Amino acid sequence: MSEEFSGERRKAIRARVYLDVIEHRDGTSHQLPVIYLSATGMLVRDASFNLGRFLETENVNLELTLPGVDRSLALSGRIARIEPTDDGELGVGIEFVDLENRDSEAIDVYVRGVMDGEAAARSRTEV
Repeated sequence: MSEEFSGERRKAIRARVYLDVIEHRDGTSHQLPVIYLSATGMLVRDASFNLGRFLETENVNLELTLPGVDRSLALSGRIARIEPTDDGELGVGIEFVDLENRDSEAIDVYVRGVMDGEAAARSRTEV
């Protein structure tokens, strides 16, 4: 996936992750795989997503648990875009809204750790 979208540069680094997020919707909880994560948003895979839900949904309520963080992050977001994932499945881009600084920092630290780990893994295989 390109680092550019809609003609704009991303404001935060993002990493491919292997996490799940819980979306709280209509009194039920839905576990969704997170494909990409940044301090400003995420791309999730959601096979149940449809155009009607896109048009009806203003904000989403999410719960994210990050490895190494001793609390769940309660996040609010808005559906920013629909796009295929790298695997060709339906991806829903969610932009975080009213994110607390401590949650933004926790996500940023986690994403940078993932990126550092990937860079270290690549450098080991290149030697």
